[in-house]
Amino acid sequence: MSALPYGELRISAQCDATVDRPMTATAAALREALLRGAEERLGLRVAAVDVHVAGLLESPQTAAQPAPGGPPDPPPPGARENARSGNGAPDVPGVLDRDVLRDGEHAEVRVVLDSAHRALDVALAVRAGTDAATVTVLVTDIR
Repeated sequence: MSALPYGELRISAQCDATVDRPMTATAAALREALLRGAEERLGLRVAAVDVHVAGLLESPQTAAQPAPGGPPDPPPPGARENARSGNGAPDVPGVLDRDVLRDGEHAEVRVVLDSAHRALDVALAVRAGTDAATVTVLVTDIR
């Protein structure tokens, strides 16, 4: 979330398909899972889901391997503030951990959420309770 008004989103996804299932079926299943997850688990309105099948796998076993990449880069030294130190980020039910990065009147709040709470509801509560002129809430993980 950002300081901009919330609206419908467009999701872009890339996946590999296996030879034992049609590519269109794989893309349709991924599209449905993303739409359902965005609405039910995150509380987000999605206008469209674009799925690009990037590769063809010969065996279903190779499809279960995690995609390359990892967590986002850590903030620069000195920019991270622990939320427990009274930095203006509120205590909100559903937040397991958070970091606040300040840049003048703007705050970026990075949160790890409890999966029992809808991400949108928690992010809006964090945003509303943070003492900065503009606030971005970035959900880094849901557990």
